[in-house]
Amino acid sequence: MKQRMCEMYNKLAKVRNLRAEQQDWLCFYCRFTMWERDVDAFSKRYGIGKRLANRFQCTAEHLTPVQNGGSNNLENIVAACKFCNQTRHKMRKVPSAEKYRQHVRKRVRAGKWHPRELYQMATSENTVAVTSQRTCMRPTLTCAFSQVGDRGTVSRQIPYFGSAGCWKSPKIAASGANCSRP
Repeated sequence: MKQRMCEMYNKLAKVRNLRAEQQDWLCFYCRFTMWERDVDAFSKRYGIGKRLANRFQCTAEHLTPVQNGGSNNLENIVAACKFCNQTRHKMRKVPSAEKYRQHVRKRVRAGKWHPRELYQMATSENTVAVTSQRTCMRPTLTCAFSQVGDRGTVSRQIPYFGSAGCWKSPKIAASGANCSRP
């Protein structure tokens, strides 16, 4: 029995990691950066405490919950941060994945999903931001960015426009606006 559970967990971990790679290590719901193995490195990279960093641990999220007949197949699994995954399943009636995703994105746009100091890590449907845990938050020459739009996610390298450890989207940099990071 124990061996069977380990095999099932390992299979689920592989599917989770595959989905996380496909999603550029961004949560399926909130689009915040996630981590897999090293909470210390993640918390140092983004200048946040471990308690806050723990909410962004990458988890396997079942689009159709197992209790409702969902399976561990690739088609039913996405990568989601621990906070979004747990919050969805704490609801009295678990909403569909798409309905919950819309709810979360609306709250993220309003700045009411994660604590305010964490929004420097986020990407939303109309912004450009640092995407994967493999890119540096404070690069010196170029930085990997991802833009989400009607045609899906497009990742690309663009010049680093910020100063004093801050990053800016090309739109903000062109306008001459100062970095909004505290």
